Amino acid sequence: MKKQSVQDDILKYLKSHKKGITNRDGFDKFGTTRLGGHIYFLRQKGYKIVTEEVKEKNRYGRKTIYARYRLEI
Repeated sequence: MKKQSVQDDILKYLKSHKKGITNRDGFDKFGTTRLGGHIYFLRQKGYKIVTEEVKEKNRYGRKTIYARYRLEI
């Protein structure tokens, strides 16, 4: 039996979470620090994944921008 890859786990997560996934989610849930790389390979496989720029303040009150990836339906 084939072992499920991190990319498979991320794809399953994207399918079940309409809000999407961030780098923090990728690290917390799958232990990956290279979420963007996994997203790249999923796109190469033909999945339509949208990148949304999120602007928020960090815990120090400074403005920050990060990416949220979600599956386009």
